[in-house]
Amino acid sequence: MWILQGTDLLVELGERTLFQIPRLEVFPGDRIGLVGPNGAGKTTLLNLLAGAIPLEHGTLRREASVGYLKQAVPPSPKETLSGGERAKAALKEVLAQNAPLLLADEPTNNLDVEGIQWVYQTLEAYSGAVILVSHDRGLLDAVCSTIWALEEGQMRVFPGNYSQWEKQRQRERDFAWFEYTQYQAQRSRLEQEAQRLSQQAHSMRKAPKRMGNSEARLHKGTRTIPQGTVARRAATLLKKAELLEVKERPSQPHTIKMSLGSAHPLRGKYAARLQALTLGFGERILLKEASLTLPVGSRTVLMGKNGCGKTTLLKAFMERGTFPQEARIGYFSQGQEGLPFSSRLLDTLKEDSPLPESQLRCILANLGLTAQIGQSISSLSGGERAKAAFAKLLASDCNLLILDEPTNHMDLETVAAMEQLLQCWEGTLLMVTHDRWLTKRLATRLAVIEDQRLTVFEGGLDAWEAHQQAQQAPSGELESLMEQMRRAAEAFQQPSILP
Repeated sequence: MWILQGTDLLVELGERTLFQIPRLEVFPGDRIGLVGPNGAGKTTLLNLLAGAIPLEHGTLRREASVGYLKQAVPPSPKETLSGGERAKAALKEVLAQNAPLLLADEPTNNLDVEGIQWVYQTLEAYSGAVILVSHDRGLLDAVCSTIWALEEGQMRVFPGNYSQWEKQRQRERDFAWFEYTQYQAQRSRLEQEAQRLSQQAHSMRKAPKRMGNSEARLHKGTRTIPQGTVARRAATLLKKAELLEVKERPSQPHTIKMSLGSAHPLRGKYAARLQALTLGFGERILLKEASLTLPVGSRTVLMGKNGCGKTTLLKAFMERGTFPQEARIGYFSQGQEGLPFSSRLLDTLKEDSPLPESQLRCILANLGLTAQIGQSISSLSGGERAKAAFAKLLASDCNLLILDEPTNHMDLETVAAMEQLLQCWEGTLLMVTHDRWLTKRLATRLAVIEDQRLTVFEGGLDAWEAHQQAQQAPSGELESLMEQMRRAAEAFQQPSILP
């Protein structure tokens, strides 16, 4: 027996249909991953299922109580808890309800590595049914056995986890393209042959040159039968072409494209410096005598547990750091505080950008925000707001990027495009992220906060983890780990920290 059932669910935004779902059902023990691009309506659907917003079309029946973990809201400037600490506390509060149906919207956002692992274990062990929205494909694979794919206003149900769904979707796309190309080739062959026969029939009507009138009339009479036969064959082939089952050109998934450059590159050795900074809230000390220097062109990832002061350090870095005169800072805030929520999306980009409107529209189109150009920031989904904040950076003339959890709320395609962009960018980057995948591919150096101290490590995540292992390993394993560290450091073309 189902515990939740919806029929003819329809949500409209003005003249636009956000989604239309004929039927959905949830049964005890279901593990459902709700996936789709930013703006597809995932959070809206969860709000409907939880009863957080009214249902305007269709029917929705609940036979069990629902626990709902909403998307984490970044803390206010005066709040002492970090975003990760608040996210974990909110999930614990919802789990305490022990509801037969749990709805979770991006539960790993803002969490550190420890917190993310705790979410994995908690959701895997949860006794009730779960509907999960997440852009963490590892979590979707570990927890979910069914995928609800929300795209272009429709929802498909697929039995399997996210990776299995992706493979199936790619097989379907490949087959759709195969059918389309076969249809196009067969139609083209029939039409070309029909055209050849039509031309042949037409040429039969013409009498040879130097033929008299009486001979021409005789020629025409002798050619009438074969000419008619050829013309009928041409007509038959055209009819066959028209009767072929039409295969429409398959829609291509939207490709995210990003480009970021600066007309004013930094010429010195260092892009920024912060010296001997102590940070805290009241009597609580976060950092003691922290110093951080960013070499020009470096990509530094700031790491540490939730609540250790990463976001606070980024803000202090911008307020108290020393920068070259030609430094132009692009800042991505975890809470997108820099976005004017009452302004239209396009107007927001125009405010600080030197680019013409045509290029701004191109940036938004490349991020999949064409339909949202005239909307206010407040009407956008969490993922669309994150894209809007990143669009401001793409539209700026920055040579130093400071990013605080830029992948939160973003769909997987956008994250992949961002990774490619930052890998190729020649500017300087300082970033907070708990995304190990992104850190492994981007970081050339790490700044680690631990026990109120900031330590800078010249090398990537693999080299850092090998270094941590080496410090804890028995003496017999030390030599092997040191060799791993050397190889990891060489991969980033950085000098090894070992003698």
